[in-house]
Amino acid sequence: MKFLEESKLMKFIEDAEKELFDISQITTINYQSSDTEKDEVLNTNLLNKISRKGGVYLIFIKASKSKTLLPVYIGQTKSNYSRQRLRNHLFKKDPRTGSQLESVKKSLLKEQSIGVNFVEIVPEILRHVVEEVLIRKYGQKLDWNKQGR
Repeated sequence: MKFLEESKLMKFIEDAEKELFDISQITTINYQSSDTEKDEVLNTNLLNKISRKGGVYLIFIKASKSKTLLPVYIGQTKSNYSRQRLRNHLFKKDPRTGSQLESVKKSLLKEQSIGVNFVEIVPEILRHVVEEVLIRKYGQKLDWNKQGR
């Protein structure tokens, strides 16, 4: 079966890509202690902003003396898990998930900062397509995406 609106879909993905990689929209994650669980409270604005929204997110790192933000991980989440999913990556890992919390902690030990962009995808089911296309496109640069290598 052939999808007849491929050009519209690709335009949608390109628009999502532009938003995800827009450095002016990145939320820098506030870490003030060595206990990332305690730092969750400092970042409730981000978690509330994405709560109950299905979409795609991009995690960036920045070395302490650098001005360059490097994209390291693209993921997607359903609306009913969005807050929890980013929480698992950034503050407190649920053992049942494949979160990036250990990578975040290693980056923090290297005095790198962490930033996140989130794009809500409507209809939500398209989040899988957006994520897959972007991982294929940027896979070699996304050090934390195991399937992107």
